[in-house]
Amino acid sequence: MYSAQELAIAIKKRAKETNKVIKDMLVSCSLNNNTMSGLYHNKSIAFDSLAKIADYLDCSVDYLIGRTSDPQIREISDTHSIIKDTQTDVLLNIFDGLDQINRSKLLVYADELKKQSAENK
Repeated sequence: MYSAQELAIAIKKRAKETNKVIKDMLVSCSLNNNTMSGLYHNKSIAFDSLAKIADYLDCSVDYLIGRTSDPQIREISDTHSIIKDTQTDVLLNIFDGLDQINRSKLLVYADELKKQSAENK
């Protein structure tokens, strides 16, 4: 589940990365001055407000809520690419969580799956 506090931290981090001031962001997005405080106190935010913040910070909503580590905004028309990128992120996260022995096993298994897939074509 997503945490409003983690969202607030991500917004603050992205604002710093893009040299933008939170107060200016709130004004530009027509949001209340207490929006960030509310997030830190685990209050939810409307989806349209979150989208405005993401647009202002030039990143995706997925980036702000922690579903991807890539702030790049993807084109909606390329759904296959979005799914592929999400699957890649999932695989990379699994791989990162493994020790060296299990990483080697996963690579061998993935290679076998690739060979089987090529044979089935």
